[in-house]
Amino acid sequence: MQRKELERVVVITAFPDFVKDKIEQMKCRMNGVLSVTYLEDKQFQKDLLPDVQHTLFFADSRETEDILQKVHAYVVGYEHERNQGVPLSATEYVFSDIEDLSADDIFYVWNRVTGQPCDVLETEHLLVRETTVEDVDTFYELYRDSEITEYMEPLFLDPEEERAYQAMYIRNIYGLYGYGVWTVIEKEAGGIVGRAGVAPREGCEEPELGFVIGREWQRKGYAYEVCKAILDYVKTAFSIDRVIAVVHQDNQASIGLCEKLGFAMEDRVLQENHITFLKDL
Repeated sequence: MQRKELERVVVITAFPDFVKDKIEQMKCRMNGVLSVTYLEDKQFQKDLLPDVQHTLFFADSRETEDILQKVHAYVVGYEHERNQGVPLSATEYVFSDIEDLSADDIFYVWNRVTGQPCDVLETEHLLVRETTVEDVDTFYELYRDSEITEYMEPLFLDPEEERAYQAMYIRNIYGLYGYGVWTVIEKEAGGIVGRAGVAPREGCEEPELGFVIGREWQRKGYAYEVCKAILDYVKTAFSIDRVIAVVHQDNQASIGLCEKLGFAMEDRVLQENHITFLKDL
């Protein structure tokens, strides 16, 4: 996937007197990383817009949202006290208090609206990033080994169903929570070696740790390396203080990993023939 690079932020507003001071505050928080400007919606013309493929637009009126979407711009809504009651339903994301957004926040929003994966973390041997629909073909290679699917739910038989599911997961889980199960890449070779992350589990207050490393890359310590880094990361990034892991009672390798990571066995039964572990972060 060729990345779309963000070069500037433009706020198109019907309330310039109210917004301009907030834009100045926003500029200060960018630390020179991004250009931030604003245009009055009564003056801007779509043929005079900056390069829409490298610009993130904030719009505080529905009419402006519609115009920007017609030219295939990347746009999010901007809600504030002066436009309360104005429907901003043309975009998937609506923000307030944009003066409090950091450069990291802006790049995160950019990845969400452009459908690009966010980089999550890096360890000595591995990179972790959000999963893309393009990763699905490689997942089928990883899951082809019967040892992988013996203790875990397989992929859909139809790859198109799996791609549709992954697209939904990106939109609903990453988009809502900011975390989920991610793709694990070996730094040296550059290929996908597995999946790992924490994700909400129905019926549980705590998110669940999940992990799978392809057979070719097992016994290198990768599962422990990536899971340890993920637990440290979600504690800091999302203030998650407890995580569960649900492991089949016969899966001795995963049971051993949970114990090595500091999980303690629980008496909760979430799934037949499975053991529930809990860890305070």
